Amino acid sequence: MSIKVTTRLTNRGIEISIGADDPEQPLTPDPDADQKNPRRNYVYAHMDAGGKIFYVGNGAKERAWSTDRHPLWHRYVEGHLAGHYRVCILRDNLSREEAEDLEASWIAQCSPDLVNWVNMGRDLDYKRLELFHTLRNANRSLIQRAKAMEKADLEKAASEYVRAINAIGQYASITYEKGLIGQLLDEEVQEFGRSGEPEALDRLTLCLTKLGRAEEAVFHVRSYFSLYPLDLQLRAAECIQKRVDKALARMAKAGTEKPSAEHRN
Repeated sequence: MSIKVTTRLTNRGIEISIGADDPEQPLTPDPDADQKNPRRNYVYAHMDAGGKIFYVGNGAKERAWSTDRHPLWHRYVEGHLAGHYRVCILRDNLSREEAEDLEASWIAQCSPDLVNWVNMGRDLDYKRLELFHTLRNANRSLIQRAKAMEKADLEKAASEYVRAINAIGQYASITYEKGLIGQLLDEEVQEFGRSGEPEALDRLTLCLTKLGRAEEAVFHVRSYFSLYPLDLQLRAAECIQKRVDKALARMAKAGTEKPSAEHRN
């Protein structure tokens, strides 16, 4: 008899079970589950008009009908289903642990078609994922080294931040997620753009304004946000713009530089 090793993710962590490799019957909804007032803890699914499951969860009371969901859930429901879906209680009257275990089994069975962010069955290109993290971690280390040299050599630190910003492009566009989640993530990039390393821009503008090079800081701010517009939503983006604007104003007041309308916009 062969042995089957099963790994699954629950709210209690990663669980590994070992058992005989007997063929398992696919999970099906319990016909006795209360579809309107599920008892105790339960496992539920969200389905499209054709009955295809796109989300599996567990909870109690009104959780199955809540719209407090991950942004990708909303993108799929609103952008692909025109806001229409139905709730199916797969099984109710469970303890919390039973509900978590059954949810994990349903997710494993339906994983390729789910928008669940927590899903051990997500379709990933692990080589590309490893490359992404390798390049990003190396660049973040460069940023930290540049921060350490600011007091001793502001010019050199600024140069290193420019190098770090230029290196973002080596990994920011790497896609490693496939399947439905990958499709939804690609849609987000098309709509909102990508994120970069805002800390590098923040420190660069700090260095350049201290060096009296406000116009150069403006150039880098515009260039950065044209490539990584998603970071415009961050509080740091507002702080960066205010810093540059103040530096331009100080230079204008000192008579060394007159800020143009182009710089202020």
